[in-house]
Amino acid sequence: MSASKRRVKANKATVTIAQLAAAFPKCFAVYERRRRPLKIGIRQDILARLPAMDTGELSDALRRYCRNLTYLRILQAGAGRIDLDGKPAGSVTADAREHAGIEIKERSTRVRVDKTARGDKAGPKRLGLTDLKQAARQRASMKRPGTDLRATVAGPKSKNGLTDVKYTRPPPRASGA
Repeated sequence: MSASKRRVKANKATVTIAQLAAAFPKCFAVYERRRRPLKIGIRQDILARLPAMDTGELSDALRRYCRNLTYLRILQAGAGRIDLDGKPAGSVTADAREHAGIEIKERSTRVRVDKTARGDKAGPKRLGLTDLKQAARQRASMKRPGTDLRATVAGPKSKNGLTDVKYTRPPPRASGA
């Protein structure tokens, strides 16, 4: 699936989640930190109350909602599940907590591997003031005195219309400054 198709699918899921949050405000939340574990089988409850909803878009939205890292962390903590009216509908099992923990670990290692594969490491070490001064001294020592040449115009234009240029050495610097 191309990146643009994934983006369109994600946008549709976000819109569907917003619609669910509007229809069932005690159950769904657009903001990730307000999300709570959903009742097992909530998809059927939604389709019973909203028969006009597209099942594919609903499935994508629930998948996106329940695979969110914040949601998984809440599952891992063992919070109680809720139904469409916000009433308690069971608790998170130990198996679900374990699965959420595994998913979180896999995602964190996947992100780390992706970053190292792309080269998102810290950039090159920045030079400090002493390093910069040392580099300037090295450049100055490589320059031999008297090798600088100055270009000066020497006389009128020649026959071909170009100006003759005469190269001369600059006067020596006064030492003792």
